[in-house]
Amino acid sequence: MDIKFLSLLGVIQGVLITAVLLTRKTNSRANLFLALFIFVLSFEVLVISMGLKTVVNNYRIFNLLFHVTPFLLGPILYLYVKFLVDTNYKLKFRIGVFHSLPFIIAFLISLLTYVKDTNGILAELYYLLIPRGFLGHLVYDGLKILSITLYGIQIFKLTGKFRDTFKMKLSNIQRLQKKWINQLVILSILLVAIISVLMNLNENGLTAYESPTDLLFIMISIFIYWLTYKAITRSIPFPNLEDHGDYFQNNGIKYAKSGLKEEEAQELIRRIENYMKSEKPYLSSTITLEIISKELKVYKHHISQLLNDKMNTNFYAYINRLRIIQVEERLIHFDSKKETIEGIAFECGFNSKSTFNTLFKKVTGFTPTNYIHKKSR
Repeated sequence: MDIKFLSLLGVIQGVLITAVLLTRKTNSRANLFLALFIFVLSFEVLVISMGLKTVVNNYRIFNLLFHVTPFLLGPILYLYVKFLVDTNYKLKFRIGVFHSLPFIIAFLISLLTYVKDTNGILAELYYLLIPRGFLGHLVYDGLKILSITLYGIQIFKLTGKFRDTFKMKLSNIQRLQKKWINQLVILSILLVAIISVLMNLNENGLTAYESPTDLLFIMISIFIYWLTYKAITRSIPFPNLEDHGDYFQNNGIKYAKSGLKEEEAQELIRRIENYMKSEKPYLSSTITLEIISKELKVYKHHISQLLNDKMNTNFYAYINRLRIIQVEERLIHFDSKKETIEGIAFECGFNSKSTFNTLFKKVTGFTPTNYIHKKSR
């Protein structure tokens, strides 16, 4: 099958997944930036599929944008993650302009070679800023790689700020979100680096490969296909971090009042406790506030507000506390010949050994092994 045809299918998929992301109501601002990211990649594939020589001769503005849009990938990724981990974040205009500066500067510099310049003054100005030949391409492409790499570092720092809090409270959601962000950032940096190197070699005639653009087709298209697969299989998390109330309350972000009367609040507490005792939903590692709210037919923000105001905790801290209690009961009759501590932890809803060990010691004051020895005396 023709490579260009497959690539165009990638473009179509990119446009479709962009439309899907823009129609999602959950965490719509994060979805907007992820949609922009996929759209930029789709545009790159579209330009390559048209043929670089054709674009240069007939669609010069497309050629200009093709070379400068990679400067947008880093900022877009950063803002996507920013909105993903903090749904209350507000993007100020000056911050948006600051993140756009690499793209704006690259666009204005590149524009010097596209404006009609009978005296060649603008072209000379361009080459004062960007060296001629291979060195110029090396500097230009190196800046693209540097840009997305620096943003990648900032993304890892950003998620790192939330790591300690999430580690204690968000077991499965945190794991999925961190894994997804890491994959997306690392693959994006590699993609921009490989594309920049290939384009540099192609433009300077330094590659023995007959059609380096075919490799660009394949790589970007596969990346778009991968993003589509992640979205279809729901591997891309679209969490509503409103569920994790006390983190944001401790950082000055307050919930709106739930509107529950005192009697209604006490009744809801009883319903939650009875449901936890009878159904034990916390034994599932994938339990979420949304699932509980649907089962109890109660607004999830009512549950969140109740846990914070009446029980001085949040949903995932509450769930993990119940899991620890369940583990304690199992460890009283622990038989090392038939089971393992880690196996019991997983059966009780934990999916991370380190998270379990940290929480268990925090709650009981003992490591699981010391707890067993204490109870066996």
